[in-house]
Amino acid sequence: MRKIFISLVLVVGSVAVISSCGNTATNENVEQASTEQVETKATVLPAAVTTSKGTFDVKMVMKRMYKEGVSTGKSKKSLYDKSPNKYSKEKLLEGAESNFKEQWNIYYGTPNNDEAKAVYEKALQEYYMKGWEDGWNS
Repeated sequence: MRKIFISLVLVVGSVAVISSCGNTATNENVEQASTEQVETKATVLPAAVTTSKGTFDVKMVMKRMYKEGVSTGKSKKSLYDKSPNKYSKEKLLEGAESNFKEQWNIYYGTPNNDEAKAVYEKALQEYYMKGWEDGWNS
C-alpha cells in the first residue's frame, strides 16, 4: 500500500513538473481559467440582473463578456501583427470600451437600474477587459 501511495505521489509530481514546463496555454486551459475566475468573482454579484431586454443569470453574463473580450483581443492582436506601425496596442485598446457597449446592448439592452449598471461596470472592467488582455496575449 505504501509503495502504491509513493508511486502515485511521484506520478502526480511528474505531471505537475511536465505541465509547468510548457509556455503556451491551450484554449481549454484559458476557458477553464476564465470559468474559475467567473465563478470566484460571481459570488459578490447578484444571481440575476434585469435589463431592458429581460432578466439574465449574472454568471452567464460575465462568462459571455469575458469570451467576447478574448475574441476581440485576439482579433486586435492579429491586426497589430500584420501592421504594428499602423495599429498600436494603445490605439486598438481605445475602442475596446465602445465595442463592449455595442456587444452589451446587443445581448442585454440598456442597463436601466442601479443593479444592472453595477453588473455592467463589473463586466466591463473585470471580465471584458481581462478577456481582451488574455486574448491579446494568447
